[in-house]
Amino acid sequence: MAVFRFSWMKILLATFLLVTLIQSETEARAHNGLKVRRLVRREVDSQENANDSKDWDSELALGDEGTDDFLNDDDDGEDEDGDEDSDEDDTLDTKDTPAAAITSHPINFTLKAGSTVWLPCEISNAGYAVVMWKKGEAVLYQSTMKLTQDSRIHKFNNHTMMIQGVQTEDAGDYTCSVLGYSASETQQVTHSVQLYTEPKIVKMLPEGNNRLVLKGSTLIVQCIASGIPKPTIKWSRAGQRIREDGVEFDDNSIIIKHAKKADSGMYQCLASNSVGKPAHGAVDVKILYAPEVHIKKTVINTDEGYEAVLMCLVKSEPRAIITWQKGEEVITHNDNKYQIQFNNSDHSTLRIFHVTSDDFGKYTCKASNEYGNHHGHIDLVKVPERALWLEGRQDPSEDNPLLTWIVESIQPLTDIELKYLKVDERNDVVLNDRDWIIVRPDINQPTGNRYTISHALEGLTPGKYTAVVRSKNTQGWSQPSEHKFEGEYMSNEIRADERMEEAPQAEVRSSAVGHLPSSSSASILISSFFMYCLVRVL
Repeated sequence: MAVFRFSWMKILLATFLLVTLIQSETEARAHNGLKVRRLVRREVDSQENANDSKDWDSELALGDEGTDDFLNDDDDGEDEDGDEDSDEDDTLDTKDTPAAAITSHPINFTLKAGSTVWLPCEISNAGYAVVMWKKGEAVLYQSTMKLTQDSRIHKFNNHTMMIQGVQTEDAGDYTCSVLGYSASETQQVTHSVQLYTEPKIVKMLPEGNNRLVLKGSTLIVQCIASGIPKPTIKWSRAGQRIREDGVEFDDNSIIIKHAKKADSGMYQCLASNSVGKPAHGAVDVKILYAPEVHIKKTVINTDEGYEAVLMCLVKSEPRAIITWQKGEEVITHNDNKYQIQFNNSDHSTLRIFHVTSDDFGKYTCKASNEYGNHHGHIDLVKVPERALWLEGRQDPSEDNPLLTWIVESIQPLTDIELKYLKVDERNDVVLNDRDWIIVRPDINQPTGNRYTISHALEGLTPGKYTAVVRSKNTQGWSQPSEHKFEGEYMSNEIRADERMEEAPQAEVRSSAVGHLPSSSSASILISSFFMYCLVRVL
């Protein structure tokens, strides 16, 4: 019986000791948990989302009136059982415990859509550290508590966070933080996630009225493109690559200083980054300038009773207003006498019906816009028009150049004067006006009122030449028309000398060939010599 009592007492004593140990451990964990919850509450209270803050407050509520006093002053309060707290009971002993520290470094991830990314957050001395993951300001994880509904996001025990099937909306900054007792003690590491994206044209500049650029000013064309990696930009205009001649390239822009009218047109940019297809953009730029009048034929031949057509070409931006004048008098459209036509906004034609003696004289084509004005003159005459030179060519049978030109005259041609001379090759000027060589080319039969005249020049030496021609009809001489040409010519005297030099050489060769002994003659001489020697011996 005594043995039974002793055993029973040992069982009770062991049970008491075990219960006491479990209670002490439970109290310690509760105390540490209280500290952790206080830190979590401090972090959560700083969130901008009011709804999340309410949820966290309800979960972290301590349920008694002494909670706030306890959180504010750990040293002087009582514990939940009403006992006095010692310094060892209400504070965490951190003197001998190293602080948690993040050892991972920031990483910039560039990924393909649909891939998986692991965001590391390695922590030394993690212990009871509170670890938080955020994207921007949105909390994704608070320790082991997941606060995002995205099923693609997972956090592992080593605090690494994984995102599966990365999409465009996942791009951004992800921050892993280890919360401390104060903001200065909080540590964090931030990773950047971005996706490879094909190029896209965001904007083309200039826009609107800025596409109109005054001649002589600076033109800047920009192609703003997005994409990862950053796209490279190539420029073209009217289907032709833009080179660096007169153009500055600056990242996504081209700069043209002192813009010319030729710089007008459609500028196209091609953005490429090896991801997907290249992107195209275009902007139409117009260079504004004053009118420029061009007259192709400044002299028009006609006669009384005929019809005359005067034409002028006008280049301008914006479109110019074109008027015709004879002397100081402005010509207006009149179906019986004058007809003024405009073609493609830059050609103007003045048609004069039934020319009379009063219609001969000087006409002016005038053009003006808001940036200036310009004009050109046309003479309506009875004498031949100024000769129009055609491309020079060599006479196919000789080394002489063949000059060809066209003359228009309703009245028959009676004379043609062609003069030419060699000019100074350095300054391209006539050395002596008395050195002109004058010839009278033949006059061919015209085709309608058009004469085509050709003349071959002889005796020229290599060098540059100037030719001037004028024509005469029954009303007088035309204005002179000048033509410059050059070549490696050979005069008749040089060709004759070369023939003389070649002839004696041929005779010498034939003479030399005639005096060489033939093989049969040599054989006869040798045979005669042996016969002579034989007779002497006998």
